[in-house]
Amino acid sequence: MGQDEIIRELRAIREDLAIRHNYDMRALFDEAKRRERDGDRKVVHLEPKQIKNVTKQSA
Repeated sequence: MGQDEIIRELRAIREDLAIRHNYDMRALFDEAKRRERDGDRKVVHLEPKQIKNVTKQSA
């Protein structure tokens, strides 16, 4: 199975999901959250990291 075949398969899955949800991103998101909630896998939610002030140095 070559990389192009994998990419084609992933794109076909993505297209199938989009069609099943009428290309509605909210519906896709809601389905993903429902599957996450109802699944048996542990989901970890991490706090966002603080970005320190970064100054641009002259070259």
